[in-house]
Amino acid sequence: MEINKKNIIIIGGGMGGLFTGAFLSKEGYHVTVLEKNAQIGGGLQNFTRKGENYETGMHILGGLHPGGAVRRILSYLGIWDRLKLFDLGQDATDIVMYGHDHSVYYMPKGRQAFVDYLSSLFPSESEGIKQYVDKLFELSEEVDLFYLRPSSRNIYDHSEMFFWPADKLIAHFVQDKKLRDLLAYLTLTYGGAEGHTMAYVHALINVLYIQGTTQFIGGSQQLADQLSMVIRSGGGEVRRNEPVVSIQTQNGRVTSVTTRSKKVYTADLFISAVHPAMLLEMLPEGIFTPAYR
Repeated sequence: MEINKKNIIIIGGGMGGLFTGAFLSKEGYHVTVLEKNAQIGGGLQNFTRKGENYETGMHILGGLHPGGAVRRILSYLGIWDRLKLFDLGQDATDIVMYGHDHSVYYMPKGRQAFVDYLSSLFPSESEGIKQYVDKLFELSEEVDLFYLRPSSRNIYDHSEMFFWPADKLIAHFVQDKKLRDLLAYLTLTYGGAEGHTMAYVHALINVLYIQGTTQFIGGSQQLADQLSMVIRSGGGEVRRNEPVVSIQTQNGRVTSVTTRSKKVYTADLFISAVHPAMLLEMLPEGIFTPAYR
C-alpha cells in the first residue's frame, strides 16, 4: 500500500458498494470491500439452470445511450469498452403485458415517440400524456446528480410535485385507469409503493427508460466483475464470504469492524453499503438516537 494512501472499508459488495469502491480506487484510495455472500454484485448477480443464464435484477438498464450518465460513469472508470451490451433499439425499450386482459405494449425509445405511441392508443388522453412526460423530464432536471452536474441545491429548492407520491402525479395528468396502470408499470422494478414512492424517483427511472434501454449479453454479473477489477487494479480487495457482524466505535466514531471469521479490520474511513436496518444491528446502542433508529 502506498504511503499516505487512505484506507477505506466498505461494508457490502452489492452494486452500490462496488461502484463506491471503484470510484474511490480510481481517486487513489486503498479500498477493501467486505461482502457476506460468495457472489458479489447484489442485483447484478446471475444464476444458471440447465445451461440457461438468469438475471436476479438488472435485466435491462437505461443511461447507456451516448451522453447518458451511466455510460459516462463507466467510461470514467475505464470499463465501458469491456462490457458486452446490446441496444434494444427504437421500437421497444421495454415490452409490457397488461395482466387484466393480456394486451401487450411496446414502449418505444425517445421522448416524442413515447408520447406519440401512447397517444395513438389513448387519443382522449393525448394532452395529459404529453404534460405527464414533460413533467417527468422537468422533475429529473431538478436532480443535478442525475445529469452529473455540480449542485448546491437543498431540500427547499424543489417543486411541490417533486415530493408527491408517484401515483398522485400520474393521476393528476391521466384519467384512464388502464393508462394509469401502464404508466406505473416500472414501479414493479424498483419496489414502488402506492402513496409512498416519491414522484422524483418515479421520474428518474422512467426518464432513463424513455431515453433508451440496453441489455447485457451474457448477464449483468460482468459489470460486478469489472467493478471489482477496478478496485483490485487500484491495490484494493473485494473479500467474499466475509460478513461484518459488529462495528466498534470510540467517541462516536467507527474504529474497526469485526467479521464472522472474527477478523478485525481497521481503516481511516468506513462506508456502509447495506440496508440501514442491517447497519443498526451491527452498531452498539447509543450511537444513534432512539428516534432515528
